[in-house]
Amino acid sequence: MGGGAAAEPGVPRLWARVLAIACLVLPQASVLLVQGAAPLLLREAPLVLLALHPFAPWSLLVSSRTDLLPFLAVMVLVRTLPCCGDYLVGRWYGTRALDWLSRKPRTRRLTTAGRRLSVRAGGALLVL
Repeated sequence: MGGGAAAEPGVPRLWARVLAIACLVLPQASVLLVQGAAPLLLREAPLVLLALHPFAPWSLLVSSRTDLLPFLAVMVLVRTLPCCGDYLVGRWYGTRALDWLSRKPRTRRLTTAGRRLSVRAGGALLVL
């Protein structure tokens, strides 16, 4: 395909960055867009509503209108994609973002405390 210059190690290609950021932004944008159309989607396309707005009130209403396996498949997919995007963006840009935040004295204390807390209790924070 496109044979561009080799990227530096640890920095993802442009399409991977776009995909990871899309996994973060699209679920939030879809929630805003679907608010007005939710009743119509519930009647006409309940799984589309679930994919666009996977929160408790609508998921309860959709669960009574769909089979269990499609309902679970959509819920797992919609809840997992943003987590993958969060992980990838944090892995690629987290250290650089923390270093950038640490340049200012006020935010340096917060980032230092956050790093110490993640080292001491990272597993517990992940479970929490």
